Amino acid sequence: MKKQLSLVLLASALGLASLPAFADCVSSAQAVESDISKLSSQVKKEKAQRSISLAVESAQSGNEAACEKHFKEAKRIAGIRGEAVSSR
Repeated sequence: MKKQLSLVLLASALGLASLPAFADCVSSAQAVESDISKLSSQVKKEKAQRSISLAVESAQSGNEAACEKHFKEAKRIAGIRGEAVSSR
């Protein structure tokens, strides 16, 4: 079951890679996930991870603006600077 889910997620990510702006948002969001996982505050970590999840969901639904908004919110919560989302 986990292997099938991983394959579905990988296929989704590869499908998004064909859409440059969305892929940038998703890849930027994924790039800061490791920094978010290192946060000492569990509350901040959960809020930032939720924002990352919302960013990916927004990208998958075709809403680039919402993806960028949630990505920036996750960075703000986590106190991460840099790693900007590039647009088309």
